[in-house]
Amino acid sequence: MDAIFGKSTQNPQDSQSKTPSSPQTVSSPLGQKENPMLEGSSPSQASKSHAPQYGQVPTVLSQKQEGEGKGRYSESEIEAIISNLKGDGFKNNPLRQAYETEVRNLSSIAEGMKQKILKGEVEESEVAKELHKMRRDLGVKYKNATPSPLIDYIYAINIERYGDPLGPTYEMLRGKGKTDAQIIESSYRPNPDVDVLLGGFEKWLREQ
Repeated sequence: MDAIFGKSTQNPQDSQSKTPSSPQTVSSPLGQKENPMLEGSSPSQASKSHAPQYGQVPTVLSQKQEGEGKGRYSESEIEAIISNLKGDGFKNNPLRQAYETEVRNLSSIAEGMKQKILKGEVEESEVAKELHKMRRDLGVKYKNATPSPLIDYIYAINIERYGDPLGPTYEMLRGKGKTDAQIIESSYRPNPDVDVLLGGFEKWLREQ
């Protein structure tokens, strides 16, 4: 799942990386070192420098009032979390919109790489691996800026579906029958159904 968004009063400069470590730079088939986020920075550093910051999210949960529910979160806390993180739709969240813009911007890189393939200067598989990694690194950047408990839900869903908190790996996609050409095309296309994918967030909160 590549769903990324969130509102937080926490300054991204104070946030800590919540994901497994990711390489800082990648070797590009274009013949130069390319960092999909910032030159010479890690995904967490990129999120510190460029991730937007948004409205209030309850970061310190109050003690549950008697009779207010049986789970980790009280009913009032669940309502506040949903209101702040979902708003009028996950896809419309400014952080999600910023992520989707960066993902679509990968298309210009992909077009340049496709020309290299046609000229026989690089293998299609190399391009697919490169663009998949760039998309994955963008995911790290914006996941680092997504507040809990939403990011915890995203990781839980990804682990359940793919066995990886960041989503499917290149090898996993190939193993499921995706061609290198399909992986290249999907690298710069944001998921249009993020609200459907995250439709179980409220239910998940109640089960914690």
